[in-house]
Amino acid sequence: LLYTIKFELGMSTLQYVPFISSIDHTFWTQLNSKKLDELKLDERPLPLSAFYTNDCKPGLPAHLTLSYDSFSSSPADRGCPYYGEILNTNTVEDFKAKDFNAILNG
Repeated sequence: LLYTIKFELGMSTLQYVPFISSIDHTFWTQLNSKKLDELKLDERPLPLSAFYTNDCKPGLPAHLTLSYDSFSSSPADRGCPYYGEILNTNTVEDFKAKDFNAILNG
């Protein structure tokens, strides 16, 4: 998602900057473990959390990151939390059958 919104607050400007998303390798390891040990063939949506940070050097974009603790109900306090869910499918056919427009607009 890329967006910029500015608000004038007295003499200073509040600005929202574009950010990039990143997925840490530990996220994939944790997802693999959950799929094999807990979820198995279950295709229900799974709660997920990410965190947003804007503490990079000037000129670098802010990050929205998924990591190993994205599946935890209380993720580590490493930034502003964002919550959502992951849709798990077991076959390519199930994946292709998903209505992504409805999912994104729902």
